[in-house]
Amino acid sequence: MKHYVLSFLTCIVIAVLSLFPVNELHLENLTLGDKWAHALMYGGLTAVMIFDRNFKRPNFSLPLWLVAFPVLYGGIMELLQAYCTNGNRSGDWLDLIADTLGSILVYAITWLVVLLLKNK
Repeated sequence: MKHYVLSFLTCIVIAVLSLFPVNELHLENLTLGDKWAHALMYGGLTAVMIFDRNFKRPNFSLPLWLVAFPVLYGGIMELLQAYCTNGNRSGDWLDLIADTLGSILVYAITWLVVLLLKNK
């Protein structure tokens, strides 16, 4: 756990943002603003987890759980929104898809960068 302090803090920030009443976030003027926010939050979580995992390791690695955890966490947040916010938030499958796409995108870009740097 001590190697994933930033990841843990990022999860707390995401939980607070996910469970905060939606009308306070003012994303309604941005086209698909909520979906972009989800992609950025969970892509950011993936990036932080990659950083935490590899910061002091001599062999950079990208196990698939670095994508699986943010996607699972996003699913849990959607369920909490749907069932534990007294109607202030609602769970949305499209939000989970945005979470997944953000996480996969960051993972894929990191994988490509690492691959290019290893072949240089």
